[in-house]
Amino acid sequence: MKDKNILFSLFVFLISVGSCASLSMSPPQINFQGSVNENICSSFMIEGNSIVQGETKWAREGYFERKINEHMLNASELGLEIDYLGEFELNGSVEKDICILAKNPGNYHGILFYKIKDKPLKVGIWMNVSISEKKDKNIGLTGFSVEGNVGNMEMWLGILVICLLGVLWFLLKVKKKP
Repeated sequence: MKDKNILFSLFVFLISVGSCASLSMSPPQINFQGSVNENICSSFMIEGNSIVQGETKWAREGYFERKINEHMLNASELGLEIDYLGEFELNGSVEKDICILAKNPGNYHGILFYKIKDKPLKVGIWMNVSISEKKDKNIGLTGFSVEGNVGNMEMWLGILVICLLGVLWFLLKVKKKP
């Protein structure tokens, strides 16, 4: 009777080991920084041998604690567009990209999850996203830039420096003569 229980336990153990799969991701965190309507991309590594499914989950804007249960929002609820491979076959270690486009300025915190298809275990990467207002390129320009006189100003400054160096050299030569 004991032999049958030991064999049964060994059988269950070997089946469970045979059905185990591994999945890992790195780095543990990705930081995105950009402007409104700018496509910002970053790379991550994922390793395993199975079909994987990806998803992202987000916390409310401005929340940065690493509590998974606070990350229940979809990207669209925050005005974010996320581009990454949702489901694909993974054979070994590969580098993948994730891109984010934000419609509104703000600071966002999310998680990129991947799981083995039909398995409950997930691995993930934390994402920090900082989006600023898109700056108008004409704001803050001086009169020289608007008028196009910066090049002329630099030329005259160069001529002035050369003249001053020439005068200084001349004065030193005159002083050396007895």
